[in-house]
Amino acid sequence: MWRMKFFNGALIFVFAVVLAGCSSAPKFGEGVYPVGAVLPLSGESAVAARDALDGMLLAAKRVNSAGGIAGLELKIVARDCGAGKSFGEEFDALRRDGVKVVSVGFDEQVVSWHTRLMKCDDVFINYMCQYPPATLDSQNSTRIFLNGAQDGDLLSTVVERPDSRDVNIVAMSVDSLFGKACGDYLAFCLKLEHTKFYSDVFSSGTRDFSIFSEQMKRLFPQYIFYVGRGSELKPFVESVCRGGYSGVIASCAVFGFEPFDVPEGVKFYRTATAFELGKVATPVSREFVAAFKAEYGREPTWVAAYGYDSVVALSKAVVAAKFNPAKMRAQFAGSKIEGAVGTITFDSSADSLSELEVVGK
Repeated sequence: MWRMKFFNGALIFVFAVVLAGCSSAPKFGEGVYPVGAVLPLSGESAVAARDALDGMLLAAKRVNSAGGIAGLELKIVARDCGAGKSFGEEFDALRRDGVKVVSVGFDEQVVSWHTRLMKCDDVFINYMCQYPPATLDSQNSTRIFLNGAQDGDLLSTVVERPDSRDVNIVAMSVDSLFGKACGDYLAFCLKLEHTKFYSDVFSSGTRDFSIFSEQMKRLFPQYIFYVGRGSELKPFVESVCRGGYSGVIASCAVFGFEPFDVPEGVKFYRTATAFELGKVATPVSREFVAAFKAEYGREPTWVAAYGYDSVVALSKAVVAAKFNPAKMRAQFAGSKIEGAVGTITFDSSADSLSELEVVGK
């Protein structure tokens, strides 16, 4: 009898410890499940990062209105890693506070920490970045965001190769971890037979591309590619065209694309999400758009849609994995979700492909 009472008491104690671990009560209060977000909320990518966070906060309200995470209140715990702040310090602070699920982005802040993040088996990570090998060889992560490899694959299809003549291609990438990673992958896609390929980098925020335009003119390219966040895209295209260029200019998917006039004789293409193009009309997406506009008084971007989808999907995975971060990857591998941004398909490594296409004239 004594042994049975002790055994039952031990079970109750263990159960209480598990619940305390799930709710992280000492830091966030009783009955709360924290989900972290380490984003560049200040600096160059602040607007996009805040869009993502707004989507996350809206998703948390939806999840909580439906009962939370197995009865626990979902709380988004945001940390700023922009404008000179340390990504590592903010991420480690969340771990010390007992946060077990964290979305990290964007590439400039994440890529250099990728190898270390792979070793954090006590935390499940959602990569909100386009870095091509984000989830490769990683057992503790997924990507609920645009995939740079998919972007590069699609963007490379604008090159036509009608015969065996050499095709001259120039690729310009922003001088950052994002630009180099995605630029290198695009180069891999473009360096096919009968191709003369040239590449260079430009500083983030560049507005005068006249020096680059003069250099490109001497290479006689039929195709010029831009890889960046988007702030330099319009002056880049205008500068290239002022130099007398008449060919194809193509851009990767960018944050906050605003249409601009492209001179006659130049074909301009870009990759864009189906959500951005207004082609996602599922009930989930329509509900998200209406709720976002009601909450914030503006149209949601594709980045906000990914933020929303990440929190909804992660909250479901937490429950399915019985609150064990080490088992969450299996909830994404080989699966498909219908989210606000559209259909997201995950491969066996829990990496994602989204509804993305090439548009232009």
